[in-house]
Amino acid sequence: DEAVLSEAVEITKRNTFNPGVVGKDIAKLERFYFDNGFFDVKVDTSVVYNYEEENVIVKFYITENKHYRISNIIYTGLDRISETARKELKKNKIINKGNYYNRVLILQQTNVIADALQNTGYMHAREKQDSGIVIGKYDTVVTVTVNFTGADTIYKFGKTDIDIQKNIYGVSEDIIRKCIVYREGETYSKARKLESERNIAKIAIIKSARIEVGSVSNDVANFTANINLNDMHEVTPYVEGTNIDNYFFFGGGAKYLNKYFFGGGRLLSLELHALFNSPKINRMELAATITQPNLFNVKTSLSDKITVGLYNLEGLKHYFIGNQTTFNYYLADYTFYNNVGVDLTEEMLWIQYTIDSNGTLTLFNSVLSTTISHDNTNEAISPSSGYYHSLTVGHAGLIPRLLINALNNKVKYSQYYKLSTNNRIYFDINNLIPYTVFATAFRTGDIIEYGSSPNQITVQPIYRFFSGGSNSLRGWNAKENGILKDKKFGGKFLLEGSL
Repeated sequence: DEAVLSEAVEITKRNTFNPGVVGKDIAKLERFYFDNGFFDVKVDTSVVYNYEEENVIVKFYITENKHYRISNIIYTGLDRISETARKELKKNKIINKGNYYNRVLILQQTNVIADALQNTGYMHAREKQDSGIVIGKYDTVVTVTVNFTGADTIYKFGKTDIDIQKNIYGVSEDIIRKCIVYREGETYSKARKLESERNIAKIAIIKSARIEVGSVSNDVANFTANINLNDMHEVTPYVEGTNIDNYFFFGGGAKYLNKYFFGGGRLLSLELHALFNSPKINRMELAATITQPNLFNVKTSLSDKITVGLYNLEGLKHYFIGNQTTFNYYLADYTFYNNVGVDLTEEMLWIQYTIDSNGTLTLFNSVLSTTISHDNTNEAISPSSGYYHSLTVGHAGLIPRLLINALNNKVKYSQYYKLSTNNRIYFDINNLIPYTVFATAFRTGDIIEYGSSPNQITVQPIYRFFSGGSNSLRGWNAKENGILKDKKFGGKFLLEGSL
């Protein structure tokens, strides 16, 4: 594609002409074609100067000639690897006989093989530096030989020492060791070592973590975890733009972090912020959160958040105090559902209606919900491929029903089940249309009310579904879509999608 070729040269990225760049671009194009299996390519140029308009027309003439396929791929240096390692190599084939030669894919295949070897004990396995990939060209095909070294000894994990640089906060080695997923005597695995580094780096007080080979005795490798610490206290003022309930808010605030709150890797966060959408729609919030990582093991965490807030919405005003306890358990990368979260929320709201005669309502509610999710998208912020799916099942009203009926007849509550699912799929179609991603989103949800009591009322707008707005359906303003009499108060059923 011409767009791809334009990216391969420098002249297309410049505003002013430089003849030296054109000469270098000939070599770049030849290298680009060589790397894609056109070993006999010929590239020439012509340059026409337009003195009247003070510009230059540069033309590249490319004769591609033969496109070479791979007749055979030979791997040397792997004669002594274990059967387990051979099985791993067979699972990860990126390029095969008969494919067109592609240097990038060959390098990817080489890296995959090296990783597979290092994950099955061959700690020093890698492509030879001086003669790693050798190409033999015959007629219209090539033979690719990849030479490996270091695939002759299976190593085991030995002892791991912890070296915490400038440990002025008395950070315990125990919280570091909790994050190390490999054990002494296990077969060496690069993936397990990297996973341990990532686990350690997730602790707020940890700035960086590198696990490096310390000493090797026969087939046992001892390691040292080199740890650098963050400052324990951090105060950050900020401005922000965010979507809440399909409204876009702008505002700011300040956050205080204590990254080693009473030890144990705990994180304390205090945050005060104010957000503005319009004179009638705005909010102010003060929140305190304590997060305990590695509650039982590296896959579990627990957090508790206390929030006090004032939320002005169209037609009503919320005074809010609440507590949310969240338990999170990461299952695994290889299962369909990767993550499970359980939330218990207790909330007291004073809702003041400003457009009708309902007056002020005192509402106490609790919501117990479970969310399971699958996420194999390639990026968290701006994905271009992959699939995200979550399923949430929740129940509201159990604690209020037990407490309010016995203690206070003036406080109201709602009792219902709430089910919802959120799905997003991304397709990278850059090979068809450059720089293009096709994305689809689909959400559905249902609120099922049940039971009756003098204190029980219908589910209030703060817990309902809404459609329309910047993070919903962008063809509608916030909360303006739906077959409802008053859309701004939301509905109990949602079916929404976009392409």
